[in-house]
Amino acid sequence: MAQLRVRASRLRGVEVPPERAPSMIDEYLVLAVAASFAEGTTVMRGLQELRVKESDRLEATAAMLRANGVKVEISGDDMMVEGKGHVEGGGLVRPIWTSDCDGGAGDGARRQKRCGSTTPPSLPPPFRISSR
Repeated sequence: MAQLRVRASRLRGVEVPPERAPSMIDEYLVLAVAASFAEGTTVMRGLQELRVKESDRLEATAAMLRANGVKVEISGDDMMVEGKGHVEGGGLVRPIWTSDCDGGAGDGARRQKRCGSTTPPSLPPPFRISSR
């Protein structure tokens, strides 16, 4: 059994050093969304791992935030999100795909060898994000 005391407060921008990136790389995408609702700028450093695997998740996250009116800057492998405490939302977001097997670049012969098909899969439709 435990006793917890929870308090609410306004979010404030923070700086997350690159040393934290390896232990929380998958959480940065959610942190970027939370940072857009904070007051002030949140700086996240050392996010190069978000540029590999299935897509460039760093650029995709920035594009999604920008589509919803959030000021985001990427410098190298660092992302800066300017929070204003409120996000309008309502932006149209299109999925970004880059791998040969999920709809990205690649000629038919290479796709057939790597993916078993020359036809890329259908992509999900665009969707809207709302803060309401």
